[in-house]
Amino acid sequence: MDYDKHINEFADLVFEYCAWSENKKDKESDMFYLQVLLSKLYSWGIQLPECEIKDDNFSEEEPSIRHTEVIGFFKSVPYQYYSKVFSAETVPSEQPVTGDLIDDLADIYKDLKGGLWYFEKGETVEAVFHWRTTLGFHWARHIMGAMYALYCFEQ
Repeated sequence: MDYDKHINEFADLVFEYCAWSENKKDKESDMFYLQVLLSKLYSWGIQLPECEIKDDNFSEEEPSIRHTEVIGFFKSVPYQYYSKVFSAETVPSEQPVTGDLIDDLADIYKDLKGGLWYFEKGETVEAVFHWRTTLGFHWARHIMGAMYALYCFEQ
């Protein structure tokens, strides 16, 4: 695999998602587009190469992203809450919990935007490290929940 090309194409997808999120237009008509974009982000994200960074090269000074501002990006999605099982590892399953599509989309945005900040500074290894790390413990769950909710509501 040509990792440089893959990373650049993933960064293009991240930029596309962030631009779509920040666009103030009504998002209700874009739900199919959002399904496609989220599926691409997940598919390409899990194929990012593993990498290590030196502690002295990694900045903890990512720009502050205000949660309330990001939540506002998604107020026009046509529905917010959905049912989900919190842990697929528990069999038989526990009681369903409530998922929040707006929160999912906002958390995905924040994690992707953080990596994009590194990428735009020319710090590609740090960007990939950020995207892979946050994918593993955070945005993968949100992206899967959002895709499930979108799939169920758009049928």
